[in-house]
This record gives sequence, C-alpha cells and structure tokens, in this order.
Amino acid sequence: MAPGFAGGPAPGSAGAGRPTRADIVYGLVQQLADAAAEAENRPRRALPRLDADSALADQLRVTVVDLLAADASDEVLRSAAASIQGTARAL
Repeated sequence: MAPGFAGGPAPGSAGAGRPTRADIVYGLVQQLADAAAEAENRPRRALPRLDADSALADQLRVTVVDLLAADASDEVLRSAAASIQGTARAL
C-alpha cells in the first residue's frame, strides 16, 4: 500500500484504515501473481505499486494471462475466480 505523506493518508485514500478502490484491485493483482508464481514453482514476489492507478488494469490483465499460461490446477483457478468475484463485490 502506498505510504501517506507526513503520517497522513496517501493521496486518494478512502480515509484512515479504509482501502481505496485502487488498493483493493492491487490486492487482487498481487493474489493472482502469487497464484501464478506458485503454479510455476517460483517464489512469490511483491508487484510494484505504480504511481498511476490507471496502470492497474494492465497489471491485472498481465497477471491473469500469466496465471492461465502457468497451467494452474483447477483448484488454483477456482480460488482465483473466487478472489475476482470477491473483489468485484468489494468495489
């Protein structure tokens, strides 16, 4: 999550303790990247949080393609689908 300035919430934040819509989508992108890494027997790594929230759509697309290309198990894909549905409800 993006750090705040001078101890306050980050620009565009939803307020103290509440994630922004971008924070929620970033969390999904990270979950999908972690699932793809596990399916490929690679270590998990933190995805960069880019300055422009508009880049999240591209990050989401890339991580979904990576997960599908990883030949993940049905269980992993079901879990990913549930994460996507949960994110959609949270937004």
